[in-house]
Amino acid sequence: MKAELENVMRARRCLERVRIKLLRPTVETLDSSTLDLMAAVDSLRRLESDLASRTWRTAGSEHALELEISAMHRDLQIVTRLLESAGKFHEGWARLASTVIEGPAANYSAAGKSRPPIPINSARLVVHG
Repeated sequence: MKAELENVMRARRCLERVRIKLLRPTVETLDSSTLDLMAAVDSLRRLESDLASRTWRTAGSEHALELEISAMHRDLQIVTRLLESAGKFHEGWARLASTVIEGPAANYSAAGKSRPPIPINSARLVVHG
């Protein structure tokens, strides 16, 4: 039971680091959040494996694990909302930045030819810093 609880707590610590980083959603913090999110996923994979392979249920242990998993679920919802908000912020910023220079000069390709503006898809946004 201790290993299962530790995996959930480790995942929650990773999510907390991501939450703190996303309070200032710069490109750098978004990039550095990736490692913490991957560590959280790794902890959850270990938890899933432990739960599938052991007889871990003892009196009281199930309740403690359920509480931690519920808390982790709330943490994950907060991080998800923050990531979505950061994406929308950067999408809006990109739109503003793309309208600063008007005319064909703003949309030159690598070959130096003018092309139409690239549409921004809010479901998938890539930011290069």
